[in-house]
Amino acid sequence: MARATHARTNRGIVVSLLGAALLVWNSSTLWVGLQPAAARGMAPAEVTRFGKAKDGIFTPIVEGAKVIVGEGELKKIRANVIKMHGELMGNFIGTSDSAFGDFALEKLFEAADEDGSGQLDKEELKQALNKLGFTWVDEDKIDKVAKKGDKDGDGLIDLEEFKKMAPTVLKQNLMKLAKENGSELGMLS
Repeated sequence: MARATHARTNRGIVVSLLGAALLVWNSSTLWVGLQPAAARGMAPAEVTRFGKAKDGIFTPIVEGAKVIVGEGELKKIRANVIKMHGELMGNFIGTSDSAFGDFALEKLFEAADEDGSGQLDKEELKQALNKLGFTWVDEDKIDKVAKKGDKDGDGLIDLEEFKKMAPTVLKQNLMKLAKENGSELGMLS
C-alpha cells in the first residue's frame, strides 16, 4: 500500500511538472519545439551529447522542481520515471512473441525492405534504423548488427532473422534514444 501511494505521489509530481511546463512556455514555443532566446548578455547553454544536462524546454520546470522538492528527491523521482519508462519499453518490445508483435515486426521489415527482395542488406538495415532516430548507427555498428543477425551467413537479413534480432536491437537503441531525447528536452538539467 505504501509503495502504491509513493508511486502515485511521484506520478502526481511528474504530471504537475509537465502541466507547469505548459503554463510557463507560450503555446507557439511549445508546439513548434523552439526554445526562447537567451537573455541579453547571457551565453546559450553548452550543447553536449547523450544524457548530459542541457538546457531545453523543460529546464525551467526541472530547476523549479529542485527548489520545491530538493535535488535529492528530484533525482529519486527522475530515477523512478526512467525505470517506469524502461519497463514500458521492455513490455512493449516483449510483445514481439505475440501475434501483435509478430505483425508489427513484419510491417517494420516490409518498410525497411526498400527493394522488396524479402531480405535486408546492410544499407537497408542502416537506413531503417536511422529513420527510427538511431542516428548513431554508422557503418561499423551496422556491420556488427548484421553479423549477429545473419544466422545463415548469406550477408542478408531475412524476415525470420529480423524477427529474432529486432527486439534486442530496438530495446538497446530505444533506451539510448530516450536518454538523448530526455537530455535534449532539459529533463536532466
